Amino acid sequence: MNSFADTVAAKFPMYLVRGFGGVLYLTGALIMAYNLWMTVRRAPLAESTAATAAAE
Repeated sequence: MNSFADTVAAKFPMYLVRGFGGVLYLTGALIMAYNLWMTVRRAPLAESTAATAAAE
């Protein structure tokens, strides 16, 4: 028998679990990037203190 082919066949379920873990990791990274983008986009614009003081 071919020991390499047997080894690959035996490891296939582990590759599926590893692939699923990678998908979860990438999904988390995408959610983090979206959350960061939305946080920056909704932040109020900074006003200069001199303009604010002059307006009062």
